[in-house]
Amino acid sequence: MKQTLILFILLNTSLSYSQNETTSTKLFTKNIDSIQFSIWDIQTKEMSTASSEEKEYEKEYEKELGSVTLSNKDKDLLITNLLNPKSYNGKSALLYHYNLIFDLYKNDSISVIVKISTLTGNITIDNKVSGVYFRNNCTLQFGEVLIALLDYYDFSNYFNEVHLNGITDHTTTED
Repeated sequence: MKQTLILFILLNTSLSYSQNETTSTKLFTKNIDSIQFSIWDIQTKEMSTASSEEKEYEKEYEKELGSVTLSNKDKDLLITNLLNPKSYNGKSALLYHYNLIFDLYKNDSISVIVKISTLTGNITIDNKVSGVYFRNNCTLQFGEVLIALLDYYDFSNYFNEVHLNGITDHTTTED
């Protein structure tokens, strides 16, 4: 009986730890050719306000505001942070929104798409080749990297302080 109980606890514990996996080499490897970084103005139904006349919500739209190919140094910095488990805090806001998109290219085709919301801090990583999907929330440490990229590529002028709360606010990061 004692052995059965120990076996049950060990199996249950290992199962619990397996669900805590953050990013891994299954998501993508460091062997990325280039990264296209773009910022977007996206209006979803969740984020729109009702018009006073019709009581209907504004239409959804998305508009690319700017795009650039990251330098090799910045590419390596981003990949290192994406693969670092300390870049994520295990939380996720319910609001689905994103405005930073990183397209990771391998052999001249998009292999991974990374979508990040500066409002909520949510991050979604979608490997188009393997079909592996990852959703989490950015820590303050990773947010600082994103802010540095926004500043370096002159994209920070598209955002005010409120629009960056998800990647700069201490309440959305690890306690």
